[in-house]
Amino acid sequence: MPREPRSFEPGLTYHLISRFIERRWFVTKPQERACYLELQGRALARTDWRLIGYAIMSNHIHLAAIAGRQALDSWLRPVHAPFADMLNEAHQRIGPVFVRGPKAYPVVNARVKLLAYIHNNPVRGICDAAAVRVRAARLPAASPHARAPRRSQLRIVRVDGERRQGLEG
Repeated sequence: MPREPRSFEPGLTYHLISRFIERRWFVTKPQERACYLELQGRALARTDWRLIGYAIMSNHIHLAAIAGRQALDSWLRPVHAPFADMLNEAHQRIGPVFVRGPKAYPVVNARVKLLAYIHNNPVRGICDAAAVRVRAARLPAASPHARAPRRSQLRIVRVDGERRQGLEG
């Protein structure tokens, strides 16, 4: 019997975690991160989901996204399928790259904590406190050697009357 499709509540924030098989370190070069961001930017331009934060780790990917009415796989599959193909070619292998679909955790009244968690990962997470639509040109590729900003670089900002944490500067 097929699995029941996941349902996401439009407007609710979700923490999406996509892990690579066997906890392998697939993302090791800036070009691989840039490829993922380019694919993601294209896919997000065609969906009503909004990305508000991400961290591309060597063995998994964190996304903070506000759900839209479209299905998650309508924009995530066009990112993960070609990205997996690119990684397989780069690592001279065949087979799956991602462990099933992403884990999806709804976030209620803790968006700032989620963004801080993603932002403070060892590889720099990019947070957009204004929750604007993401385009590939707006997402700089995070270097594998980039340091996450210190907590002292974060400040509380007001967005639409709501207090949120954001990057200083």
